[in-house]
Amino acid sequence: MSVKAKDQELLKLNKLIADGLFDDAISYVNELTLSSPVKNFNVGYIMFNQKQYVEARVFLERAQFGGMLSKETDDALSLVKEKLEITAIENEFSRTDDFILNSASLPAETIPAIALLGCVIFLISAWKKRFFPLVLSVMSLMTVCFVYYSVKDLEVKFNQEDNIVYRGPSRIFEELQVLPKGVKFITSKESQDWTFIKYPAMYSGWIYKNKAIKL
Repeated sequence: MSVKAKDQELLKLNKLIADGLFDDAISYVNELTLSSPVKNFNVGYIMFNQKQYVEARVFLERAQFGGMLSKETDDALSLVKEKLEITAIENEFSRTDDFILNSASLPAETIPAIALLGCVIFLISAWKKRFFPLVLSVMSLMTVCFVYYSVKDLEVKFNQEDNIVYRGPSRIFEELQVLPKGVKFITSKESQDWTFIKYPAMYSGWIYKNKAIKL
């Protein structure tokens, strides 16, 4: 994993990190004229060097959510998940869980862009009376609508530390299991200081919400 900045900025930033001046490094990144995704990536890099792996994952995911879809971002996230020892855990998620988690973590402009593309293909296909592209565009629009409906009211979060999952929104309820530190999950409702995990289904239940960080 490496920082993204100009040469002189890169040297100064790496010097601050090497000296262990992590707060100064973050302040320096925020002073630079960088896009929000690039800033988030760099802060994630600083957090990684500080061995704050959950926070590193949050900022790298924010960079990705902001549109920084690159192999470097993917590799950085893979490295962070290895450090958190959750790669195997998240590989056990069902296809539905993966689909919903990935859809909810897409850049904000992705779904409208896909919908617009589907509309354009639909109009051109209808005008030229081409059956296959017409069906394809309708299916694409239906998929986009389904994805939007599925994720519009959901919140992506990351577990800040090992967290007990309860059957209900209180410690008086049965303990179901432990949600590991760093795992990404989606919540759908809250009750006072508690939030309900909807996805992944294998961790469905209630956790204390103050132990989670929002995307």
